[in-house]
Amino acid sequence: MRCFEIVPDNSLAIDEAAIVLGGGIVNLPSWPSNPDGVPLLLVATIDCLKLKSKLPDCSFPNAKLYVFSTYSKTEYFLDSITFTGAQQELALIETGFTQVLQATQHTVSSASGLVMPQIATRLIERVVASEDFPVFSLVSNMVPNGLQLPAAILKEYQFFCQFYSGDFPEDYSDVFYLVDALGYLLLKKPESTLNAPDLFFVQTA
Repeated sequence: MRCFEIVPDNSLAIDEAAIVLGGGIVNLPSWPSNPDGVPLLLVATIDCLKLKSKLPDCSFPNAKLYVFSTYSKTEYFLDSITFTGAQQELALIETGFTQVLQATQHTVSSASGLVMPQIATRLIERVVASEDFPVFSLVSNMVPNGLQLPAAILKEYQFFCQFYSGDFPEDYSDVFYLVDALGYLLLKKPESTLNAPDLFFVQTA
């Protein structure tokens, strides 16, 4: 599998990176919260225009994407962001416990809750053997080993990237509750008829 590893790089300027972890300012009308009223944590900002040359077969929006997720330093939240194929898990996530939002012009909002330190990342091309299970953050147009998805989801969504919790700042290595969890971002295919947004969720070993 050909992919690009997402490698945190403090030497890289934020505005030069295609993918930035964390942060506390977004181009949105307001900062999103989950159904419990808890402000979501900004997991990553993805500048799709900077990725088009690396993944020409992916259908990106011509915008920045913000990936948000429920997070707490003290409360249990894993079940609210996990999807392993069960419809009730998907239904819970789609109520807003994770959200993938496109940037809007001329609007700026600041975090109203916890803020993960902002870190730029560098994309490094790699080839993962067909029998290997990649345990690192990556972008690819191929579904990596380890990701469990029902056929109905694969019909409507294309895999885009995974985030490994161990790649986040030390104080947020539990961003997906467990320090060895993987978060997955799926983008709706252009031909999809679903009345649903792009999808972000977590799976654990």
